[in-house]
Amino acid sequence: MSLTLQTPLEIPAVAAKSYPHIWLLNVIASAPSMQSGSIRIETLPCNRQTGDIATGDHMQAISTGRLWEAVEQVPEVAAAMHAIFSAVEPLRAWVAAQETSAESAE
Repeated sequence: MSLTLQTPLEIPAVAAKSYPHIWLLNVIASAPSMQSGSIRIETLPCNRQTGDIATGDHMQAISTGRLWEAVEQVPEVAAAMHAIFSAVEPLRAWVAAQETSAESAE
């Protein structure tokens, strides 16, 4: 049994959206040793042209507890890890420069 609302609820139609790209929501790598490690990449559909990113309901995860095997066997994963290692010192320098700049502005 239902009751009648005094003022009916109307929900306007929403235009369809297309998400032809992938957005990296989270990239989490853990390497407690040179023999063990894991990586988890969480993705969401997105549209670069509109800037729209789908909701978390559409998140997909790629995950393995065999990080170093993936580095050895998947050239793109090896290249990504190399890029991360190569970025550590430049990122550290950039962060320090930002902190110095912020302190100077005070």
